[in-house]
Amino acid sequence: MIFTSSLEQIRVSDLKTLIPDEGLRDYAMTGVEYFSEEAGLGERDYYKIFGNLLNLTFMYAFSCYEDLENRTLDDGDERGVLADFLQGGNANARRVIRTFSEIYKTHAITNELIQFVLLDIYFDFRLGRDSHLSACLPACFTVDTDDEINLNNYFTLINQSINSSRSHGKSSKELAGMLVELIEMLPFLGKVSLYYDQPRGWYVFKMKKPVAHYPKGNVNTFGLINRIRTGRKTSYHYDFFYLTEANGDELKYERVDKGSYATCYLNGNTVEPATATWIPEKSFGSVVKVDGRYEIPMDEEALYSYLNPLLLKKREHSSQAVMLEQLFNVNYKYIKNLALAIADAFGRRPVCGERMLEVFKAKYPAAVERYDERIKNWDTVVLMLLIEATPLMVLQEIFCLDSEIIETIVENLRDRFALTGRDMFNREFARSLKDNARRIVRVRKLNMNTRIYMNMRTKMEAEVMASLILAQMSDVEEKEIAEESFSIGNIQLNIEALQGVLESVNVEEKHRMLHAAFGEYLKKICCFYAGIYAYGGVKREYELASSQRMLQTAEIQRYQIESEKAFEDAARAEFESLKGLKEGSLIEIIKAFVGVCDRCHTVGAGMYESREESRSLATVLGKNRVMDVDEFLTLLLKGSVVELTKAKNGKELRTLIDKLGDPDVSNPDGVNWWLAKSIELLYFLRTGKKESASKGTNVYGSVVPLISSYNRGDQSRGGYQTAMFSLVIDPQGTGALEDMHVSVLSEFTYNMTSKYYCMPHVGRATRRWWIDPLILKCQLFDDIFEKR
Repeated sequence: MIFTSSLEQIRVSDLKTLIPDEGLRDYAMTGVEYFSEEAGLGERDYYKIFGNLLNLTFMYAFSCYEDLENRTLDDGDERGVLADFLQGGNANARRVIRTFSEIYKTHAITNELIQFVLLDIYFDFRLGRDSHLSACLPACFTVDTDDEINLNNYFTLINQSINSSRSHGKSSKELAGMLVELIEMLPFLGKVSLYYDQPRGWYVFKMKKPVAHYPKGNVNTFGLINRIRTGRKTSYHYDFFYLTEANGDELKYERVDKGSYATCYLNGNTVEPATATWIPEKSFGSVVKVDGRYEIPMDEEALYSYLNPLLLKKREHSSQAVMLEQLFNVNYKYIKNLALAIADAFGRRPVCGERMLEVFKAKYPAAVERYDERIKNWDTVVLMLLIEATPLMVLQEIFCLDSEIIETIVENLRDRFALTGRDMFNREFARSLKDNARRIVRVRKLNMNTRIYMNMRTKMEAEVMASLILAQMSDVEEKEIAEESFSIGNIQLNIEALQGVLESVNVEEKHRMLHAAFGEYLKKICCFYAGIYAYGGVKREYELASSQRMLQTAEIQRYQIESEKAFEDAARAEFESLKGLKEGSLIEIIKAFVGVCDRCHTVGAGMYESREESRSLATVLGKNRVMDVDEFLTLLLKGSVVELTKAKNGKELRTLIDKLGDPDVSNPDGVNWWLAKSIELLYFLRTGKKESASKGTNVYGSVVPLISSYNRGDQSRGGYQTAMFSLVIDPQGTGALEDMHVSVLSEFTYNMTSKYYCMPHVGRATRRWWIDPLILKCQLFDDIFEKR
């Protein structure tokens, strides 16, 4: 984002230059406390002004729409100005007009709706000459020609400031630059004024230069905006309120900066409180005093004159079907942005959308039948299909039908997501999607050119591309992972990486991969088990408490939060301590790994004494040791320069590690030995036994966790809460992956579509049921290694 301002900080007096019109400026300053014109704006003042300006932009756009919709024949303009928008135009313009047409009818005005609509208006204006809204919403936006979406950046800060009181780390210079850029992005601020039309009893946007649809230069708000006189600075200063909801005779006005609101019931001639801070003292139709400081001049005639056209619209009660059309209320994971990205792509390539409907109409008729050719409501239909058919299946079918639509969808996702969008979906990612998919599929040896194989390959490539896109949006893959940073749950990836360089003649590459795929991996396991020891301490407290009485939901949530926090803190502390190891020494890492495993026991010549960590491990995983360290070391030392002519006890085995010597690029044979040995040891970690080191995955003996996803949850009539998790395993070690579905019985809660590290409690697990296993969000652990 490029900040055009050279100001270090903006003062209240500077706003007179930036926003010359007093009415617009007062609106923007609603909720900002100041006592001097030379006072500088504070951090939260900037966030309030950002929100107020974008709120004002919505009010201006919606007022333009309402003005055209309510234009009388005397204006020389029939009521057909917007009639063609639902048949033609781009997807963004149609969505805006459709949403505007439902406001106060089925939609209340919320923060989510405002941001949803503004983003689509912004996208429409970005089309330049092809914009369908610019003529009807004159000077609403000006779009930066560098094609970098930045409106979303403001929404992110506004939403954070509403939900949190903490600082967001922006400097005064950054915030000043953002404010100047926002004002430059909203040219109507310099081309219209906002004034209170006393005879009409409502506010009007007055254009300095009338345009085609507004020959008189007026845009009426029809009472949409009202005001409250406050005593903060002078007795004549007004805060602005806007009408958020109209339900019969009930009107709800909300303060622009979301501080408070008032509800007016017209039929009872009273004003009732909508929050505890509002104390009505007089009947409707005169001045209502609130808290002894506020006066709200409500003009009954003005309100009824606004409601006159409004009441002609029959109010509809929201049904489930209607709610699905309110995409601005859908905040679940990435599903809204994905639905809109696909819908907008269909707006450009409608043939692909129509073919997709044919594919899904037999299996999902309820979703497909929702499509209306007249209004082209792709977003609703796509959303329903994403919910019913899963995002992976929908994307896979789309990419099979039209491979050229991929870059359009990725570009739309890039715009729809907020601050992380450009990083998650950079243009190189879109360009490389097909190549990566083909490369991944090629590994599966589908090289035959028969029609059946070509069709299969197309479907597999489409599936891979869909998976790569979804991985970008999921928690575990949200940030790009460096080649050296293998996930602790993907041990097969490490094995394949080491096997891939076995035949290489490049010793440096072998040495580098050895440290990345084996040495760094052992470090992560050290951190993981350090976290488990701490997690187990809190979990023991939880189990003790739950064995004595029925815990309330809030208590269970507290224990879950505290145990996860203990895990994260301990794992992070271990990571910091490992930075003190001798740099580049594989031997030092192995010794550290053995040391973490030995925290469960005191190692003597021929006996082991249990420690506190052993009890914590037993609580979490149902076993009192991480693994058989003696077996691990015997496998490590076998075939090395160290003589193992007779069985060694545990203490002796640990003293022999130093005799191995670190791999050295000057000794290619030594590097090759370490490479082969590392693969053996990784197999051991996947199974927990050296005799099955070349076999598949042993879910119950594995030293390392598996990655799982939460599919669904349920609560039985008896109060049991169950959750279904899916794991992908290689049971035979042949590369033939299988889905493993496990029902989990736990009082802890989990989020749909998030990725989790999981390990069963071996004393409470069967092939289908796991009782109270270890399930931790991948991001909780992976974030520790994000910055190196």
